[in-house]
Amino acid sequence: MSLKDGTAKMSKSDPLDHSRINLTDSKDLIAQKIKKAKTDLIPQIYYDKERPEISNLLTVYFLFFIFVIIKFKRKEENVSSKIFDL
Repeated sequence: MSLKDGTAKMSKSDPLDHSRINLTDSKDLIAQKIKKAKTDLIPQIYYDKERPEISNLLTVYFLFFIFVIIKFKRKEENVSSKIFDL
């Protein structure tokens, strides 16, 4: 989902560069884009299809978290994989 409109897809054809995360974006630029992403006025953070912007950010966070775990697991071959079993 777009970082500027939770009901729209994240698309490279969108004229607003801050509406998406590009594969070539630096870590700092990605962090900046996420910090400036559109949210809503409800202070609680929870996933709800009726709150597309915050739900979109939670999805991005979840996918990033999973990516970091997989990357760590591959890098640290001497760490027991049992610590990652759910």
